[in-house]
Amino acid sequence: MSHNRTSIVVQTPGEMSYLYRIREFITGIAAEVGIDEQDILNIELAVDEACANVIEHGYEPNAPDKSLTIQMEIDDQKLVLKIIDQGKSFDPRLKPPPDIQKLITMKRDGGLGISLIKQTMDEIDYRRTPEGCNVLILTKYLQLDHNSEDRTL
Repeated sequence: MSHNRTSIVVQTPGEMSYLYRIREFITGIAAEVGIDEQDILNIELAVDEACANVIEHGYEPNAPDKSLTIQMEIDDQKLVLKIIDQGKSFDPRLKPPPDIQKLITMKRDGGLGISLIKQTMDEIDYRRTPEGCNVLILTKYLQLDHNSEDRTL
């Protein structure tokens, strides 16, 4: 098996109205290299939840220069996404699973995003850089669709 690697970076304003661009970027590249459709849906969900959480909870509403940087690396075995922001520090690995019954009783929207990320991705890592950036690293091990035409990464 060859180990071709592709690295792509995209930066967008940290605004909800840009989430669709991030989704299109991720799903477009993933489909192009032959990633399984279910994996694409899982990756899209995880990235959407992670970015929405940064925008909603990491940044102050009127903060200047809110941005998200997405670094995407794909090879024959895995896809690694790094979501980088300058918002409040938050390590999602430390968040306990939500109490679903409590969320239902409270009739509360939200509260499931981090749990969904943990369920749809194979690995989650987090670090805070010395420069004050948050880096959320999401890894998905791949089953490439080898029945489709041969694609080069």
